[in-house]
Amino acid sequence: MHLLRSIMLARNKPGSNPALFLCLGHQGYAEMLREYLVNLIKNAKQTSEIITKYDEKAAQHFKKLISEISNVGENIVVRRRNDEIVASNFTDQYFAVKQNEMPEVGLKRLIIYKPPKDKVPDELIKVYNKISKLHVGLLEDFYLLESLDIVMLHGDEVNEEAILFINWALSLISKFSRSHFKILQEDPQLRKISNLPIGLEIPSSTLYGFDEKDKTLTEIAGLVVYYYDPQTGIVKRDYTLQYHPELMEEIRILQKKDFESKTLLDLPDGIQLLLSCLQAGFIETSKKF
Repeated sequence: MHLLRSIMLARNKPGSNPALFLCLGHQGYAEMLREYLVNLIKNAKQTSEIITKYDEKAAQHFKKLISEISNVGENIVVRRRNDEIVASNFTDQYFAVKQNEMPEVGLKRLIIYKPPKDKVPDELIKVYNKISKLHVGLLEDFYLLESLDIVMLHGDEVNEEAILFINWALSLISKFSRSHFKILQEDPQLRKISNLPIGLEIPSSTLYGFDEKDKTLTEIAGLVVYYYDPQTGIVKRDYTLQYHPELMEEIRILQKKDFESKTLLDLPDGIQLLLSCLQAGFIETSKKF
């Protein structure tokens, strides 16, 4: 958790390298974000006192957003498909990651993620739809994600409810950071808040089988993690993937001499996605709010 948190907080620094988190890294990143929000709320009084030294209105704004995140998070429930409750709020240990309904093993078809209608408050869905339209994950520029078959091997999964909640909370913190950016730069502890991601996008899910298009097995097959620097107006991206490129026989192609002669679409699906994430992570785009 310390390593993942350090990578996250350093991402907005000049010259930082993009990160790609696979499998346990994908799950760990989600849990790290949950843990960070829990600690942010736990230490809110101390943080508010520091902000008050610079600006009373900013401190009031911070207290308001912390209260809102806490109140909503206390009422987000994570359920299995049979309605069994596995986490009753965002402080529960299984809120971000829980055991999947069934282990996911072998080649699976990716499908485009669609937000649920009744799992979380409507406001969380609105904020998610906004972040997915406002920013471009870049992977869709390479090919249609739903045309890919990739290897999965996991018994636990990142929870859909948690990601929608965390994305919503990050959007509130991002608005606060943009409004009080200069103040947050005055103190090392406050600067960490402005270095948080501004949002999460879910590019794809997986199916139970190739023919069961109405049944999703793993909702969060991957994430695009967005960062924004108000000083430069630059958007950066990191990626998390639940899938396993290293389990494919074709991974050996990366060591073959004829690799450079192949186009992206000549490569196996898993390698395409792996290389595209690496490439997209180095692309920085401009955005003004």
